[in-house]
Amino acid sequence: MGGPTEPPAGTPEGGTPGGGEDEYRSVVFDESFVQAARLQEFSARERLDDHTRAVRRRPGLHKMLSRQLVILVVLIAVAFGTAIYMGVRQPYQSPVARRPEPLRMTVIPLAPGGSVPGAKSVKSLYAHSPAAQFRVGAGGINLPAVHRTSHFSDSQVMAALITVKDYLVESSLDPEVLTGGSARSVRILLDPGQFSQFDRSFAHPAADGRHAATGWLVRFDPARTALADRRVRADGTLRLTETDRDTLEVTSDHTFVYALRPAAGASRAGGASGADRADASL
Repeated sequence: MGGPTEPPAGTPEGGTPGGGEDEYRSVVFDESFVQAARLQEFSARERLDDHTRAVRRRPGLHKMLSRQLVILVVLIAVAFGTAIYMGVRQPYQSPVARRPEPLRMTVIPLAPGGSVPGAKSVKSLYAHSPAAQFRVGAGGINLPAVHRTSHFSDSQVMAALITVKDYLVESSLDPEVLTGGSARSVRILLDPGQFSQFDRSFAHPAADGRHAATGWLVRFDPARTALADRRVRADGTLRLTETDRDTLEVTSDHTFVYALRPAAGASRAGGASGADRADASL
């Protein structure tokens, strides 16, 4: 037990600091002394039993902390187990991965049969065309309102729409792709199961409805055509439908407008002309 010094909780009510005149101060202990004591005397009933010692040691602070730590670990484990259970029970499971079907494509040439109206400047060309109000680049591809479906959550629906938008940007708006450059930015957005068909479409293109390069993206012959403006205009809509519990179908209905001019060395190199293409469902 503590010695007859200043109580751990301060001077008791009615006590006098220093209290030398209190003749019982040396033998009377404040309650805080009792609570802080490391030894505890057995009760009268306990002393009736056979004990070799009159006192027992009270549990130290470290043992109390150990119990609190065990309780905290148990609570964390329960919370973690609950989170796993709720994750397993959540209604929106990841869709079952399926091997993609080969792409089936229909390519419709839109090259005009007669003369093409031109203008001295791209700005003037757009101002007198239906594309005057179209937005530039990705700004013309707006996402619809996102709502969960029967088997897909809001985040899964948003991911599907963003993937389609990224594909449209890379395949129909990227000047590098449009002018015959690398198509790698388009390829990496495909399912790996489609890589073989995509690569064959560029290595050995064929008009068989499966292996046309322009079935995957928009591309102009760089030997004949150049972009008069790298800022492509776009306008249209995206629609999303759940076709079954594992499939979300996103349909793009967009018009892309390109300002073109003859390639270097061709006639009318100083002018600009317009060509547009209505994209089919993806």
